[in-house]
Amino acid sequence: MISFNALKNSKLIVLKTNAKIHSFKNANFSTCLITLSPGSKNISSSNHSDTNIDDHLILLAKDKSLLKDNSVYQAQSVKPPKISNVSTNPLQKPKIPELSDTSKIEKFADELKVVNESATSRLTARRFAAAIEEEVEAPESMKKTASEYQSYMRTHLQKERIKELEKSIQTHKKLKESKDLYSQILRNFNAPIKYAYAYGSGVFKQANYSSSGSMVDMIFGVSHPEHWHSINIQQNPHHYSSLKLLGAGAVNFVQNKIGTGVYFNPYVEINGVKIKYGVASIDSLTNDLLTWKTLYLAGRMHKPTLVLQDDKFVRLCSQVNLASALRVALLMLPKNFTEHELFSKIVGISYIGDLRMQLGGENPKKIDNIVDAQIDMLRELYSSSIEGMSNMQYIGMNFLQQNMDTKVRATLFNKVPQRVYNQVKYQYNRSPKSLVNTANINSANLENMKLSEMIVSDQYLSEMTKSAIESIVKWPSFTQSVKGIVTAGFLNSYRYASEKRAKAKI
Repeated sequence: MISFNALKNSKLIVLKTNAKIHSFKNANFSTCLITLSPGSKNISSSNHSDTNIDDHLILLAKDKSLLKDNSVYQAQSVKPPKISNVSTNPLQKPKIPELSDTSKIEKFADELKVVNESATSRLTARRFAAAIEEEVEAPESMKKTASEYQSYMRTHLQKERIKELEKSIQTHKKLKESKDLYSQILRNFNAPIKYAYAYGSGVFKQANYSSSGSMVDMIFGVSHPEHWHSINIQQNPHHYSSLKLLGAGAVNFVQNKIGTGVYFNPYVEINGVKIKYGVASIDSLTNDLLTWKTLYLAGRMHKPTLVLQDDKFVRLCSQVNLASALRVALLMLPKNFTEHELFSKIVGISYIGDLRMQLGGENPKKIDNIVDAQIDMLRELYSSSIEGMSNMQYIGMNFLQQNMDTKVRATLFNKVPQRVYNQVKYQYNRSPKSLVNTANINSANLENMKLSEMIVSDQYLSEMTKSAIESIVKWPSFTQSVKGIVTAGFLNSYRYASEKRAKAKI
């Protein structure tokens, strides 16, 4: 299996597809989105035989590309790119050609949008089809004849499907109204904002919680943070704490050198809306999405967000982040699980090791509250990732099953973000039970794939994965909280912490 990772300055984005590559033929072509139906399809390629790629891949490449041969594509597919000098070792990063033409990014992002929209409707159809197939579980009293039961199920499920569609329409209508309102807020800033989104309970409903009067959380992605702060301090000095007296350079230093690379200004009122906005560089944002360096921004984007100012490269990186979250969640789940359990694992990733959860600064039921109220939006957000994950399938309307074969799980593990992979391997090597196995691995110099198979076969894989995530989240969470006292000021920090504790008791 080949694990494609986006290098810091490369324009490679890894999403999903189900393809088995046998041989490639040369062709001139600049961009590609591979999107295949679930199940293995053949793509021709002459240099790499029997190389499996089991996730959607969006590859941005320079001129030399690959031409499909005897492949089955959906309507939105385009030609695949050339993959050169790639080892079949799933843990080795391939040498990726650099992309200089930003128009290629835009083309891929547009293709991705079409794929995601189609995936949502296909996933809905698959869920209901799986539910109809559950007829063997019906009581005998309902099974007068197979056709009667099928008719009953279809009628019942059709009603449920209509309810979901009506709810989705209403939700998107409200979000459009919110987007129009919040987008007006962005226009009040003279400093240029390249990417922006709103998130949290002030935007998206949470169960057992009223969003009335809540502060709206926003993230601004900017190209040059120091320059941005310089302009914004001149225009909006009241947004900042006394740190502004030291100048934009000091603000930028605190933003990038302490915590998670985000500088927050809370309790800012614009157009009658109370907001807290965080400023992050585009580089920091995309790096966290691709590598999970701190999981601070990436974790927030595991949940539904309302994009106010779009950037196509960030959009692509976001899809990589969603695929990573799905893979990590699957490592912590058993063979059979519900949709609620899947999305709870995904939403909970960024809260593992979060200082606020440990100290009572967050509602202990926050994860359930998010999933209960937002499961339709989570399903829509992850539809493309779920559709492209060939190792899992719906076995009922809200029930799923994953392939627990050791080799399949090892491949899944090899594709998680590198920091998670390294930390899980570290946890495994530390466990007393693995000391003998580890010694054997070192002495025999076994391949990394074999090591991965041993790790995913360990009964404590879920606990090791949680521990790995905690090691990533814990320190950035602590330093970001401490930084908040400097950036927001003591009074605002105390006020914010008090409000968080109050909500935690709800």
